[in-house]
Amino acid sequence: MAIERMRVAVVGAGSGGLVAATYLAKAGLAVDVFEAQSHLGGCASCFSIGGHRFHAGATTLVGLERGMPLERILSELSIDLPHHVLDGSLAIAHGGDRFIMTPSTDTNVRSLASRYGEGLGAFWRFATELAPKAWSLIGEAPLPPRTLGDLLSIAERGDAWRLLPELLRTTDSRLRGFGPTSPSGHELLNELLLVSTQSTAAATPALFGAMGCEYLQRRLYMPVGGLGSLFDSLAQRIEALGGRVHRRSPVDAVRDDGDSVTVRVAGEHHRFDALVLGITCWDAARLAEGQLKRFFARQSKTHTQAWSAAGGYFVYDDTLPEKYPVYTQVVLDAPMASTGARGLFVTLPPRADSDLVTPGTRTMTVSCHTAPESWFSCTQNEFMDRRDRLVDEVQAAIRGAIPELRQATCRAAHPVTPRTWQTFTGRHLGRVGGLPFERNLRTLAYPTGRTPSPRVICVGDTVFPGQSVTATAIGARRGALELVGRVVDLR
Repeated sequence: MAIERMRVAVVGAGSGGLVAATYLAKAGLAVDVFEAQSHLGGCASCFSIGGHRFHAGATTLVGLERGMPLERILSELSIDLPHHVLDGSLAIAHGGDRFIMTPSTDTNVRSLASRYGEGLGAFWRFATELAPKAWSLIGEAPLPPRTLGDLLSIAERGDAWRLLPELLRTTDSRLRGFGPTSPSGHELLNELLLVSTQSTAAATPALFGAMGCEYLQRRLYMPVGGLGSLFDSLAQRIEALGGRVHRRSPVDAVRDDGDSVTVRVAGEHHRFDALVLGITCWDAARLAEGQLKRFFARQSKTHTQAWSAAGGYFVYDDTLPEKYPVYTQVVLDAPMASTGARGLFVTLPPRADSDLVTPGTRTMTVSCHTAPESWFSCTQNEFMDRRDRLVDEVQAAIRGAIPELRQATCRAAHPVTPRTWQTFTGRHLGRVGGLPFERNLRTLAYPTGRTPSPRVICVGDTVFPGQSVTATAIGARRGALELVGRVVDLR
C-alpha cells in the first residue's frame, strides 16, 4: 500500500503533537490529530477572558535565528511565523535590585560577578561555552545514551564524548569549582534553573544546567498574537497537507493490536497504522490498554514527582515605560505561604502587539512552581482560602519587584492553581512543565519516546529533551522521522 494511504493518529495537540503531526503529514501519511480541549498548544497556549488575551503559562521562545533548531523545523515544514524580536527582554528582580539579562556573555558575566561573586560569573561563562555544543547534539543524537548503539551514535559526532562527564556532575558542584558565590547567588541560580530544567542546581546535571542558563541569554521571540499563533500555524499546515485536526475530541482509549493500533473516540473505534501520544506518561497510563498500559504504568511509577504551577492572570492600568522587558524573573526573600515558591516568572506581552494589548491596560501572566498534591487533598474551604492568599501574595510580590506597578490600578485578577491547570490541559494533577532534569539513576532515564510497540511513539515535554516549546519540537521532529521509516517497514 502506498505511503500516502497509511494512517497515523496523534493524541494531544500540544507543541510536540502538532510538530510530529506536521512532519508525518509532510511525509505523505494521512494524519488525524485528536485534541480534548478547544484550544491548541496545551500549557503553552493562549486564551481570552474578559476581553483580554493571556499567555497560559511561563513559556519563552528561542531558536529562530538561521540554522538554530526551531528555525530549522519551521523551514522544513514551510511555516512562516511573523514574530517580534525581544532583545533585552528578560529582567531579574532580586533583593530590591533589577537588572537585564542581555545577549552579551561578557555583560552578563560582569553583572552577575559584581552582584553575586566571581564564582557565578565564571560559571556563566562556562555555561555559555558548553551549551551550544549540547544544543548541536541534542536534536540528532540519543542523549542521554541508553544502549551501546546510542554510545556509538554519539561517538560518531566528534567532541560529543567530552559532554558526557557533564551528565555525571551536578550544576552546583560545577558552580562551587569556580570560586565564591554568595548565598543570594545560589538562590538566583536555583530559580533560573527551575524555569528551564524544573530542578535546582544541587540536582540538575551540569550539562543541562549550562543549557538552562545559556538559554536565558539567547535572543527571545514572541509570535505576533502570542504563542497560540505558532500552534494555529502548525494546525493550518497539517490541514493544508491533507491532515485533520479534531478539537474537543477527547480520546477514551488506545490499544496496540499488533498489526495496527485502535483509538477510541466518543465510543467509536478507529484503526490506524501508527500512533503518536502527545500526552504525559501518567495520562497515557490511564488511556492505554494491554501492553501499553503496563509500560506506562511502570513509567509512571518511576516518575512520581513533577511540578505544577500557580499564579494568576492580571490586567493593570498601563503605567510601564515604553520598552519595559517582556519577561521578569522575580526572586523572593522568603517562600510564598500559598505555594512554597521562592520565585515568580512574569510575562508582559509587548505593547506593539495589538492582538495581545488593549490600549490603556497591560495584561500579565504570573507563574510559579508548586507541588500539586496538596491542592487536591485539601477541603474546598481550605482551597478557597489558599487561592485568595495566592492572589494577595502574587500582587504584593510583583508590585514590590516592579515599582512602576505600585500606583497602577488592577482591573482584573484571575487566580490559577494546579486544579486550573488540570481542567485547562487535562493533565494528571495539573502537572505542567515536564519532568525535572535530575542527576540520579532513576530520573536520568528520561523517557525517550520509545515504547514496546514499533507503531507507537511518545512526544511532548515529558519526553527528552522536553522542557520548552523549542526542546519539545526537537524531540517531536526526531520521533516523527524515526516513525516514518518504521511504519513503512511495518507495512
